[in-house]
Amino acid sequence: MAQETKDQGERQAQLLAQVARLVTAADGDTLYRDVYLQRAGVLLAPLIDEAHYEATLTVREQLDRLLGQARASVGRQDWAQVQELGNRAADLQRSLDAEREALAAAETVYGAPAVVLDPLSPGLPHSRRWPTADQARADVTAALAELAREEAGARDLYTARERARAARARPGAGGGGGGPGGGGGAPPPRRDALPSPCKSTPV
Repeated sequence: MAQETKDQGERQAQLLAQVARLVTAADGDTLYRDVYLQRAGVLLAPLIDEAHYEATLTVREQLDRLLGQARASVGRQDWAQVQELGNRAADLQRSLDAEREALAAAETVYGAPAVVLDPLSPGLPHSRRWPTADQARADVTAALAELAREEAGARDLYTARERARAARARPGAGGGGGGPGGGGGAPPPRRDALPSPCKSTPV
């Protein structure tokens, strides 16, 4: 039983790391942001799906209300009410804490904005995530390379996007290097090149 729990924990950690790499790719390779986030959702769903994530948002609202009511009860010196509300709040907090890592990952996927600024676009403000374009480029390149190793079925897409970004980063490269074709006249990678939902990694 202990070994099974350990193995499950390791699989979950690997899955969450893969999801994090997809989110990194989505934040930095904004042309294919929807593709990366969709894949991240497919991988994450067996652990925590979007409906469950949205339900936890309601739980957080309930927790905030209970804490507010508890503070008001303290002001009235209604200690019995304080204890009751405190116990209910503690139960809700424990349920959230039990899924802390999965919920944090879910927020970056299901709660992600549909559109963000391209961190490599000249003249635009730096992204919230990366202080410099060079750091963004390095992180996204590393994420795409690792994803290409992890998912053989989507390797062509990841390597094509990595090449496109490398071409864009070369001195004197035009703005077209970041476009769908990836520069060099190569055809754009298919946006449906990722594995199907049925090939998600079990947790």
